[in-house]
Amino acid sequence: MLPEQLAVELADVAAIRREGLLALSVEAGLAAAGVTMAQEADSLCGAWNARDPQRTHRRGGTVETSVVMGGQRLPIRRPRVHSVDETGDNTGEVGLESFGVFAQGDLLTRVAMERMLAGVATRSFDRASDPIGATRRAKATGTSKSSVSRRFVNGTRKDLDQLLGRDLSELEAVVLMIDGVDFAGSTCVAPLIVTSDGTKVPVGLRHGDTENKTLVCALLADLVERNGSPRNWTRLIPTQPLRFARAWTLARALVCTNMIESMLVTVRTTNWNVKQWRDGDMRRRWAAAGMLEAESKFRRVRGYRQLPELNAALAPHVRATVTTTDQTATNELAA
Repeated sequence: MLPEQLAVELADVAAIRREGLLALSVEAGLAAAGVTMAQEADSLCGAWNARDPQRTHRRGGTVETSVVMGGQRLPIRRPRVHSVDETGDNTGEVGLESFGVFAQGDLLTRVAMERMLAGVATRSFDRASDPIGATRRAKATGTSKSSVSRRFVNGTRKDLDQLLGRDLSELEAVVLMIDGVDFAGSTCVAPLIVTSDGTKVPVGLRHGDTENKTLVCALLADLVERNGSPRNWTRLIPTQPLRFARAWTLARALVCTNMIESMLVTVRTTNWNVKQWRDGDMRRRWAAAGMLEAESKFRRVRGYRQLPELNAALAPHVRATVTTTDQTATNELAA
């Protein structure tokens, strides 16, 4: 059975059903948010007008605030609750957990990321917003060009930090591919690895003027440093061509660049609507966001069941390279 307050709110919701299903959903969501916060205030303060000398919280009226609904911020009245000490004096306002759930800004950042990576410009964001009804739309905030731009910058910066901060020591890399993507006269070099179970994982990013040896060597050095054990990566740089006995499906997948090209196509597609590139940080953020967007759609490499055969073919090279590396280090110490 519905609470009386919620039943009243839903009766008001029925009056705007002509505006569409999403508008109806937003009104129902706002009604549920208001009732949920009121119930949490009741659980802390007790029922209205109840005289309880042992109470630890006191009502403080309501305040105008906003919650996230339909990809926008919508106004709502939030109950205020104050904690009280043994003498009955207020000791400070207490935040409502339910309000934190409804007001979290990560939802707005997620919407901004999804739409802008799909090609929606910041100046068109308001027109692309969800139809939440004319009345609510007039009071909604959070869809201005500046607000969306700030959220997108923060979201892409988190993507870049996630990409560059990945722990590579737990990844059993079998294949490494490196390629570059152009951004208005400069280049971002991106590595992609294939793990022993066939999973494709983008693991880094480097920005430079051109796709040159210095840039790629710096990228490889960064990957080795983040991996924590250079020996685990020697298998990715064989000195002689590898021959496959029966792993034809896997061989065909590895001799072409389709895997990394598909990732770079996504990177190019997500930034096609960018008209002005400001600096290298902007290029890196957009590239990282596009790479992670591509990763979310990756499938395992074709012929992944044949990867154990590739590991077996790489094993002699790994042993020889590690032995040579250790001998070189020993000679340098002796000298």
